[in-house]
Amino acid sequence: MTIIRNGIILALMAKTPQTAIQELVDDGYSEARIAELLRESDEKCDIAQSTIHRIRTDKQSARYDVGVALIALRDRLRQKPKSSRPAGR
Repeated sequence: MTIIRNGIILALMAKTPQTAIQELVDDGYSEARIAELLRESDEKCDIAQSTIHRIRTDKQSARYDVGVALIALRDRLRQKPKSSRPAGR
């Protein structure tokens, strides 16, 4: 969705598992690291890198619990200062 306000284009990303993964990858997290962080999280999602990839590329839908965990993980990691995020891709 795109909104134009005062001549400025604002792109709004929906909070979906796919966008959560893509935003984390854009921030420098690998799919493998995202899966690892989900396994270590309070939600304890047992998920593999290959599943993260299929969700990211829209070849598989995320289960509800995995989708909620992905969005929560993205929100948590994006609250951290940029200096504590991964340096590269």
